Amino acid sequence: MKAAEYIAAIGDWIRGCISCHEGCCKAVSDGATFDPYLVKLPTRCIEVTATGARLRDTLGSTGCYVTMSHRWNPVTETFKTTPSNYQERISGVDLGPLSKNFDDAIAIVRRLGIQYIWIDSICIIQGSEDWDQEKWKMGQYYQHALFTISAIGRGARPIHGSSFLDPSPARAPKSLVRLPFRQEGVRKGSVYLYRRDHNAYLLFHTDVNNSELHSRGWVFQERLLSKRIIYFTHRESFLECCSQLPQSFCNDMVKPPSLEVQERLMFGTFRSVPILPHYGLKLNFTMEHDSPLNIWYTIATSYSATTLTNKCDHLAAISGAAFEYGQAIEKQVGNGEGNKKGKQVQTIPQYLSGLWLQDIHHGLIWLTEDIQSPPCVCGAPSWSWLSYQGAVNWPPRGIQAQPALKVLSAECEPAPQGVHNLPEVVIMTLQLRVKATMQPVLVVPGLQDRSRVGQLTDTLFLPQFRPNRQTGTSTRTKQDSNEPYAVCHPNSPDLTGGWAMFERSPEVGQWADTPSGTVTLAVHVGSRRTGDGNALIRDFLNLGRTVYEVIFVESIGNNTFRRLGAGMIFDCNVIKGFQRDEEIEIILK
Repeated sequence: MKAAEYIAAIGDWIRGCISCHEGCCKAVSDGATFDPYLVKLPTRCIEVTATGARLRDTLGSTGCYVTMSHRWNPVTETFKTTPSNYQERISGVDLGPLSKNFDDAIAIVRRLGIQYIWIDSICIIQGSEDWDQEKWKMGQYYQHALFTISAIGRGARPIHGSSFLDPSPARAPKSLVRLPFRQEGVRKGSVYLYRRDHNAYLLFHTDVNNSELHSRGWVFQERLLSKRIIYFTHRESFLECCSQLPQSFCNDMVKPPSLEVQERLMFGTFRSVPILPHYGLKLNFTMEHDSPLNIWYTIATSYSATTLTNKCDHLAAISGAAFEYGQAIEKQVGNGEGNKKGKQVQTIPQYLSGLWLQDIHHGLIWLTEDIQSPPCVCGAPSWSWLSYQGAVNWPPRGIQAQPALKVLSAECEPAPQGVHNLPEVVIMTLQLRVKATMQPVLVVPGLQDRSRVGQLTDTLFLPQFRPNRQTGTSTRTKQDSNEPYAVCHPNSPDLTGGWAMFERSPEVGQWADTPSGTVTLAVHVGSRRTGDGNALIRDFLNLGRTVYEVIFVESIGNNTFRRLGAGMIFDCNVIKGFQRDEEIEIILK
């Protein structure tokens, strides 16, 4: 497909999306409809003219703009805006030739007749206080853009002359037939038929979902909040919005694996198709498919698997999503939905370093997927998943889950310097003062060798870990994985009464010395019911088992504790210990 055809296809797709997809013009936060041709512009934009491009101060102005998602490389560094060249650029001087990536993006905007494009490395003054203020606004910039250009293909690499608009041999159909199109006996044009040489789903997963670009933390938020995205890859280009599955420029839909398998079975050409995650990422995060609170945990799980060059950006790079989905959570709670039985529910949700106050009992029991890694340098407290430098997830939510831990107060760091009138998502919560019960428990390595492991696996929500992004298989091995521990009553080391997973060795928080294992402290966070057999019969006969959701902690003095891990306990003797003790006030840091 030639560049002119790309431009025409992009224009048709955008117009069709805006006219037909109401959800693609609504803010995540409050569901309010906005006109993408008339939105508040970012602080600065690149103004695109017929002959050039220049940096403009657009704060307070309205209009239409496009954003760009790209990975930084040495070429990007060459063209970035810095304190030393900012005054010259903002004075109206033409930016001149930029990287091939940026020039192509500007060319697309120019040919579509759009006045502005926003590129982070040019529109934000790098290495200055401007970055510290603008980074919190980037989520809003991407959400309100007409569309986002995602440069994944050859132009994403610092190769001289390489362009993501360059034709690729893989894009051209190998078999093409032209047939005459006639209407009432008069030839009106031609119809082209071609043989599809590539599976759109597999190409999208390999070239988009598993691309180097989409392994980056900042890019995850850019993709999540953009209403429309155009992916330029080295083999195929795709269009994705919030209302439909992604599609190629040739209108090949990225179908779910189940439909693909059904088609191959129908035509007798079945072969193994890996069941891979995120075939349509944007559809997975729409409110029509789940509640905003549940979607948040999917966001956190996906984001935690990405990487950041600057680890201090761990909070900032997800703040735009936190603000948008936090407002949606507030709206849900305000409508009377959510957990009414728990005392944590408030009209206005409080964001606590990646978790939400009204769902804190579930948020605290995050689990790590990989072996221990160094704590994140972003300054997040140990009880937050943001403190862990690696992938995390959560056990399935308990249908009858009840909170057991109550947050009394929270201590937060000061707002970042120069940041004004921004939501609480930009502030790191440092510690929580909570009221809960706490008990010593025995943890023993090697849950897979314990008795009753089958019962644990079937009924007690042992975590299911996501497949490797490249192969679709588990990333865990016996040598390098974070295997579950068995949890026992200190007086019954041979009876497995639960499971635990640690992001930090439980030995550092050892409460007592025993030859059977490590005795550490467990804090009761929430309770749920479970059991074997049919759920309706189980509930009617009251055959369910009480399960305690806990976090494991170490004492660091002054009634202050640091999280070591999380798990679940069903042993009656341990649970009775929690029930006998009175709640105490402790500080989680």
